[in-house]
Amino acid sequence: MRIERLASVRDYLWAAVPILLVVFVWMYGGFAFGLSEATCPGRRAADDTSLQVVVSHRDYVPVDFTCEYADGSVYRYVPGGAKIAMHGALVGSVASFVTATIISRRLARRTAVVRGRTV
Repeated sequence: MRIERLASVRDYLWAAVPILLVVFVWMYGGFAFGLSEATCPGRRAADDTSLQVVVSHRDYVPVDFTCEYADGSVYRYVPGGAKIAMHGALVGSVASFVTATIISRRLARRTAVVRGRTV
């Protein structure tokens, strides 16, 4: 690959790192700190009476928020797809960072002085 093309790919990868990190932090912060017992959805029993929230659990790693009701039913508020998207953004950010670092080092070696001239 030509040096100009490698430099362009490197620049795109460096730009992807903060974008993906912002997506991860936004999703994680919303699910980890934005949910409370007040956000537990109302449940109705078979006899059309409202069920009370007995306890709510918050887990930070992996992010999860669970509401337990008086009849023993459990509602998990963080969907599995959101967890996959959140962790995918984190993995993509790390992969972009590592790849951009490797390309930067290769470009630095290619532009080094070779036999008294730059390549």
